[in-house]
Amino acid sequence: MVWLVAVIALVMWLLFVLKDARQVKGSKLLIRALLGFVAVASLALLYLEPQIPTARSKSLGIILTENYNKKQLDSLKNLHTSLIEIPYNEDGFRQEQLDSIDKFYILGNGIESYDFWQLHARNTSYLGGNEVRGIIRLNYNERFTLGDSLKILGAYRKPQGTQLILKDPAGTSVDSLQLTTSLEDQLISLGETPKATGMYIYTLVEKDSLGKVQRIDPLPIIVSKKEVLNILMLQTFPTFESKYLKNYLTADGHRILSRVALTKGKYKFESLNRAKGTIYGLTKSNLENFDLIIMDIASYRQLSRSSNGALVSSLQDGLGMFIYSDGNQINTLSSFGFKFKRASQQVLTLPQYPAVTIPSIPYKFIDTPMHEPILSTNSKNITAYSLQGNGKVGTSLLTDTYQLQLRGNAAVYNYIWATTLKALRKKSNVSTWWSAEDIMATADKPYKVNLRSNLKMPTALNNRGNHIGLKQDLTQKNKWSTTIYPKTIGWDSINIQQDPTATHYFYVSDSLAWEHKKAYTTTTKNKAQFNNSAKEKTSLAKITPLNPLWLCGAFLIAMGCLWLFPKWRG
Repeated sequence: MVWLVAVIALVMWLLFVLKDARQVKGSKLLIRALLGFVAVASLALLYLEPQIPTARSKSLGIILTENYNKKQLDSLKNLHTSLIEIPYNEDGFRQEQLDSIDKFYILGNGIESYDFWQLHARNTSYLGGNEVRGIIRLNYNERFTLGDSLKILGAYRKPQGTQLILKDPAGTSVDSLQLTTSLEDQLISLGETPKATGMYIYTLVEKDSLGKVQRIDPLPIIVSKKEVLNILMLQTFPTFESKYLKNYLTADGHRILSRVALTKGKYKFESLNRAKGTIYGLTKSNLENFDLIIMDIASYRQLSRSSNGALVSSLQDGLGMFIYSDGNQINTLSSFGFKFKRASQQVLTLPQYPAVTIPSIPYKFIDTPMHEPILSTNSKNITAYSLQGNGKVGTSLLTDTYQLQLRGNAAVYNYIWATTLKALRKKSNVSTWWSAEDIMATADKPYKVNLRSNLKMPTALNNRGNHIGLKQDLTQKNKWSTTIYPKTIGWDSINIQQDPTATHYFYVSDSLAWEHKKAYTTTTKNKAQFNNSAKEKTSLAKITPLNPLWLCGAFLIAMGCLWLFPKWRG
């Protein structure tokens, strides 16, 4: 539209100049041409209705969110008499509330992360609010296999003789924890082993020192049938890491074929929970018998061209692979889309086990669209995988995890490897993989779900058969995402119309569930978002429409001068 108007205006101006060129010469022609240009340009701009940046007023705004401190608000009002109050709720802001303000203060728990964009590049400071007390951190294994245990870990801020009781779906107490009165955070550790597969709602009951129930919060879990995997382990030499991993996998019932290089072309084979076997070169045929390959980088680099070709083909068909990394020759993994950067850390911790340190190689993942997280901490990947067709290739920054067993942290060791193997294992005839940050959504709040699909145009449906819009990633055509706003409290699901078996189950809670944890998380995100920079941000200028009276005035002045021009000449 802009180009069309510009071309028409240019043609009109050229016709005007050609007409005057027959009657007027020299500097007078130049003056009339300039006046004609002003007149034509004013008409064109009146049609296009341009907008211009204008400076914001120097007023201060204070955004009041839940749990703000009234004394803090009064102090700010005494300092800034012209302070503008902006109440914040789940509906967010109105844009006109923000446009007239140059600097913002946020009081209380903070705004939701999905509203951060409204204050992007604005001069904003987060001042906090009343202290959040109660369960501020909670991690538990939301999805696991039968035989594994439900493990609940977290932190309780400033308990006052509080008792926590874990109840099963029938309402029976299965575990409890008595907290002492303290001004410090106390760690929470509760657990239970479900007896059957299915989707269940456990509850965590919080009682005060007098035994009165203060809160009841849901803990949805999905227990699936245990799968026995056929695993091939390839090593250039035996290590403690591989020894302990074999013992763990064998005790868990998996069928293992281990190959360790002795000299060039000679290997030691070990068969565990399966018939004796050997495997030398990799072929498409012999790899069909395995769900997962575990190898070190050196073994991968020593594969022959034919073995590597068979491996790549099997990965495309759904085979899973995990590659050990000790930091040497780590750039070899770039062929699978992984990128790394040198780092200083020697140990890492998992949010599920914050008190346990795990040895790490001195590298960190560089985020790329090619890989997805398996284990992460503070939004940084620790273990990740890259999709290779229908298969997955994973690697980790963790090393020498067997030391966890030696230090009595077998639960952490089991969690790391159970989570990793579950994410990488071969899935037969599966065209779609779902992922979400949490199994729990909140009613009427956005819940984002990601999926990878080999289908050309997957169609997503909710459990009522209604279509859900999917957004395709610009760089990865098999990656999609959607954001939904669930309404009904209870179990809900999303599935793919072309593949009904590919279903993502999640639980919808009310807005009061895990209130203290949500408040603490919101506070932490606001601190990171708005108090992250030492220098103040420059507020964006306000975009406002150009006053049409200026354009009308310019047009009338130009036309008046053109009308008077012959009279001046006479």
